[in-house]
Amino acid sequence: RIVLHYGDTEALVLLDVVNNETGHGLPRSELELEARILGCDIVASHTLTADQLATYSSDETNREGVVVRFEDGLRIKIKLGEYCRLHRLITGVNARHIWEYLKDGRSLDDLIDRVPDEFMNWVNQTAGELRDGYAQVDGEVRRTFERIKSSLGDAPRKAYAEQFKHQPALMGILFLMLDGHDYSETIWKQLRPKSADVFAVADE
Repeated sequence: RIVLHYGDTEALVLLDVVNNETGHGLPRSELELEARILGCDIVASHTLTADQLATYSSDETNREGVVVRFEDGLRIKIKLGEYCRLHRLITGVNARHIWEYLKDGRSLDDLIDRVPDEFMNWVNQTAGELRDGYAQVDGEVRRTFERIKSSLGDAPRKAYAEQFKHQPALMGILFLMLDGHDYSETIWKQLRPKSADVFAVADE
């Protein structure tokens, strides 16, 4: 599964039978006969005017779209808006996108609104791992700073700098803490995912 969810359904659906010489498909009545001969389902069919086609939409959330077949045999695929929205999310969102949301303090609701459970679980798991990473670094920095502060007290900045240099991975954050500045973005930058792999690879 990438976007659509078929549950336990496993079926062969006849879309069309095309004459290789003319490129034209069979009339619906003949297509239904072929489906019965093959013993399979047949795709649903709708007749639309040009005006109806121009404003075509659907409230269905588990459909990719429709294929429009014109009288001359030309076919055009029209994908539904909800499918396109989900497809962009699922094949375009990677761990760095989630990291950016968390770094900027944005809600993940836009990423997990009306999406497949698998994708929502992946987003929440990735976000959880990033939040845990932040808490781990933040806790380590706080403990280190408190330990140094308890031993130095009101000592000059130079004395603190001498202690901070023994913590190269945390030194920049420790100086921000010493100066009373927000250091959250610095921690998030350290946690930026190296991989840009998306949740699912586009199927088209």
